[in-house]
Parts: sequence; C-alpha cells; structure tokens
Amino acid sequence: MQLLMLSAYRSVYPFEESQLDHQVMSALAQHFDSVHMVVRSRDRTRRSWSGGRVGVTYLPLALPPVSTLLFLMSCFLLSVSLIRRNKVDVVSGSDLAGSLVGVALKMIFRKPLVAQLQNEFFEPHPSMGSGLKRAFLRWLAGRVCRRADAIRCVSRSLMDNARAHGVPAEKLFTIGTRA
Repeated sequence: MQLLMLSAYRSVYPFEESQLDHQVMSALAQHFDSVHMVVRSRDRTRRSWSGGRVGVTYLPLALPPVSTLLFLMSCFLLSVSLIRRNKVDVVSGSDLAGSLVGVALKMIFRKPLVAQLQNEFFEPHPSMGSGLKRAFLRWLAGRVCRRADAIRCVSRSLMDNARAHGVPAEKLFTIGTRA
C-alpha cells in the first residue's frame, strides 16, 4: 500500500529541524510500501528528495497572505497526478490545511483519509488570528474529523481532547510519538 501525506505547515525532510518528524515518518513507512509527502519548500524552489520508502516533493512557498491558498491549489494538482501515477491507496493530511486537500481527494478518488490531529484543530493558538478566525478553524477541524476515516493524534492528551469534542474513539489512534 502507498500513502500520500500532505503538509502545509513546514518542510520536514531531510529532517532539517525535527527528529520527531523523522520518528513519525519512519513509523508510518513501516506500515506502507511507500510514503510520499508533499510539503512547502522553505527556499521557494521545487525539488524532490527520496530515501528508502519515503519520497518528498517540496512546493515553492509563496509570500503571505496568499501562501497557504497557493500551496493548497498546487498541492491538490500535484496530488491528483501522484494518485493517478503511483496508485496511492491512502491520503493523509499532517495539518489542517493538508487535511482539507485530503478531504477533496477523498471525495474525488474515494481514497481513505487519515487526518493528523494537532493543537490547532480544536484549540487554535491566539497567534493564529482573531477569535472569529480561530472559531472558523475549529469549525473546519470538525468537518475534517467527520470526513476522515481515521485520525492520528500526536499525543494521548489530544486524543482525549478530540473525544471531548465529539470525535468517535474508534477513529482515533497514535503512532510514532510518545504519548
């Protein structure tokens, strides 16, 4: 089985900053024949990287305020190509923006969607904008959780938080992180 992971929040390969990302991707790669990630490029260049069963496509990062919107559109178009060319079996979003693209891909290609639950899903940090924007993000998170076939929580406390927000326990799991 092949996994396509979508991430708008940062570039993670080849492990530029976070060993936790390395642990998670290594753990996921053990469950799939291959894992392909689509992430933002910090240096505004499109390039690819691969190592073992993990491949990464870096998409250029545009300047705010359109950066996320452009990434989502580029990510969607690239994902369509990857799904058709590589026979992707499962789509995963590793943040809210990536999960939104995953919802669209799930609806079009009828692929299972695994969303990754992080703090911004139900408790967006005040730095993420006004109270209205954070309320909108919580609303989007609820829609993503309803559409997702499974939800990977980055900690047990987030799993408990998701249950408290009405996410069914049978959708929730942790992998590759200490809980």
